[in-house]
Amino acid sequence: MGESARVVRSHLRVRFAETDAQGIVYYGNYFVYFEVGRVDLLREARAAQTGDPGGGIGGLVVVHAECDYRAPARFDDELVVETWIDHIGRTSLGFGQRVVRARDEVELAVGRVTCVHVGPDGRPLPIPESWRSVLERYRVPAGAARG
Repeated sequence: MGESARVVRSHLRVRFAETDAQGIVYYGNYFVYFEVGRVDLLREARAAQTGDPGGGIGGLVVVHAECDYRAPARFDDELVVETWIDHIGRTSLGFGQRVVRARDEVELAVGRVTCVHVGPDGRPLPIPESWRSVLERYRVPAGAARG
């Protein structure tokens, strides 16, 4: 990973409602954790671009999501969701993500999400040039941020 690349770290704690009958985080919740990380990255990028956390790039829709599970998280574990951009296409962004347990830095899950920039009519739109330089700050080559 280049020294100038920015990986956004989001901290959260596992709530009881996120666990299954065995006390382990239900697998689908990792996609919610990934969303927290993506939103945090985009919020930071929007603030850098517009000076306003509410201004921004427009609509992004998820078109692909994957997750590999490495170890379980349990109720009240503190987690860190690491998020970066691994691909900037004409209309799409690829986000790399991983979830680690804060106390021992064990990698719990690794994922990738692809989003497409869309207009109000839902059709793909090119990512604005003014955004590319901002988003590039968060770009890490695929696989480079994994521990």
